[in-house]
Parts: sequence; C-alpha cells; structure tokens
Amino acid sequence: MSSFDHASPSLSSSTPTIPSFSSFSSSSSYSFLSSSSSSSTSSSSSSSSSSSSSSLSLLSSSLPSSIEHHFSILAMQKEKDQIKDDRAQVDQDRKESIETTFPKSIVLNVGGKRFETSLDTLLSDPRSYFATMFGGRMPLTHQADGSYFIDRDGTHFRHILNYLRTHELILPRKITKDPALMKEFKREAEYYQIEGITKDEVFNR
Repeated sequence: MSSFDHASPSLSSSTPTIPSFSSFSSSSSYSFLSSSSSSSTSSSSSSSSSSSSSSLSLLSSSLPSSIEHHFSILAMQKEKDQIKDDRAQVDQDRKESIETTFPKSIVLNVGGKRFETSLDTLLSDPRSYFATMFGGRMPLTHQADGSYFIDRDGTHFRHILNYLRTHELILPRKITKDPALMKEFKREAEYYQIEGITKDEVFNR
C-alpha cells in the first residue's frame, strides 16, 4: 500500500447525504395540505361556533323578557287573589261582629211598611246598604217597637228582600212591562246597592 493511499480518507465516508427531491416534495406537500386542512377545519369550526353563539345569544336575549313578563302576570294574579282573600276575611269579620251586636230577627219599617227578616238575609250582600247600615258605618237607632226605620218608599221593597233571600230576581209582569214602575224599582235597587240586582239581565233590559 502506498503512502498516498494511507493518508487520504475514504471518499464515501466524507461525502454528505443529500435528500432526494421527491422526498422533499412529498414532505412539503403533506405539510402544506395538513396545514390547509387544519386551517379550513378551524375556520369552519369557528364559523359554526360563531353562528351557534349568535343563535344562542338571540335566544338568551329573548328569553329573559318573556320569562319576566310571565312572572309579572303571575305576581299580578297573586296580588289580586290576595286582595280578594283579604276582602273576604274583612267581610267575614264584620259579619261576625254584627251578629254579636244585633238579634237574629230584624224588623224594618220602610216608609211605613213593616218587613221582618233575618240578619243573615240582610248581610247576604256584603257591599249592600244593609251591610253598611248594620256594620256600624252609619248612625242607627231603633224605634220604640224595636224596628229600624228606613225613609224610602216600601212599594217595591219586598222584591228586593226576596232577592236577598234567594239571589234570584223575580219581578211581576206589571213591573217589567211598565216603564214607570220599572224605573221606580231600579231606583230603589240602586239606593240599596244590591250589586246582584243591578247586574241582572232583567234589570238591564
């Protein structure tokens, strides 16, 4: 072996390996496609998420107002029911107080005509004149014979009293067919503030 051969390093061991074009091209293409696909998927996902978010936002913005409206109606109804219950309790308390003050049988002198009835009948309409009369909200004195005087015409009073007994308005034809008599009856019913009578179909013909 010559000295030259011994001193020179092997060519194959010192030559660097150069990657082939096909390898580089394939790798770059995959990388690019992968990046594009990821970007496209991300964009699509972002768009879908944005759309869903927008829909949810619209839904959530409309829900509070409708829920608030619903609860507002419920609160109003509850308040009305409470007022109704309170009024009923006040009426019941007043009735019990009246029943301990007056006898169960009451005699009324209406314009010189005497009518005997029960206290329960007179109090059957808690908003009527009689509830006010016997509820301590107006001066009330009885006559020497124990009757209570009412300064009104007693001609139609029995029909008013019968309504308080039965809660059914029954008038004779001579009244319903005579405008003048019907006007008299209506005036008396309004004076006594009998709500059931004033709302009756016969009364409003």
